[in-house]
Formats: sequence, C-alpha cells, structure tokens
Amino acid sequence: MDRIWVVEPTATPDDSRWQDRRIWRHIVVRAENAGLAILTAEKFALEHGGHDGHPGNETSSPVGGPADAKLYKASEINEEQLTDYSGRQPAKEVARTGVIAAEMMA
Repeated sequence: MDRIWVVEPTATPDDSRWQDRRIWRHIVVRAENAGLAILTAEKFALEHGGHDGHPGNETSSPVGGPADAKLYKASEINEEQLTDYSGRQPAKEVARTGVIAAEMMA
C-alpha cells in the first residue's frame, strides 16, 4: 500500500545550490517509498516550472530540484497530518498515487 510523503527543502532559500530553481515549500506525494516520492516530486516540479539549466556551453539539462538530496528530503506523514499540507480533511478522494498537494515558496 502506498504511503504519504512530504518532500520539503533542507537548504535555505539563499543557498547557492538552488541555481535559480523554483523552491517548493512542500510537495506531498502518495508513493510506495521515499525514492518514488522524490522521483514523483521531481517530475511534478519539472512539469510546473522547473529550471532549464545549462552546464557550461552544452545542451540544456532540465532540473526540478527535489531529486537533489542537498536541497530536499522526503519524510513520511500520516493521513491526519495531510491537513497541515493540503488544507483539506483526509478523504477517499485524495489521489491513490502521485502528487496530492504542492506549494511554492513566495
């Protein structure tokens, strides 16, 4: 059964490792394990305004951020804690897998 994970930043907003990426306050994901939660959050971040980084003069390399262990971490939460992140009561209509809620930092 899939569990609920919150992917949150560990680096401060002024950390140079952000490299102009958008910073997500949290991305709440339902996934089987932390690794899949991070991959799902990375895909979500890329689809919702990721940064198209350029390593030197080479071709573009899209990066979202959540897959970088120095920027984000995944922590398991329970159904009751879901309201802290999504603003709604735990309910059966919440996604069975994938992103449940996300909030970008201002």
